[in-house]
Amino acid sequence: MLHNFSAQPQEARFTLDQPEGRLLSSLLVNEEVHADENGVHKIALEAHGYRWFRVGGLGYALHVRRDSGAGVNW
Repeated sequence: MLHNFSAQPQEARFTLDQPEGRLLSSLLVNEEVHADENGVHKIALEAHGYRWFRVGGLGYALHVRRDSGAGVNW
């Protein structure tokens, strides 16, 4: 989670030491953030705002096979 306790909008800049860390997926809105050519993520944060991200994409959720426990797969 990224948060901004300032009264002014700010830009958060950071890098991740994971191969899949070049892509961040928002958990609240349909948005992906890609790192620049140096591996730096730049994310705008509104004043007193927060944003939740997952490292990597969300495509894994499209390929999951679930079992309800009652023998029904969905």
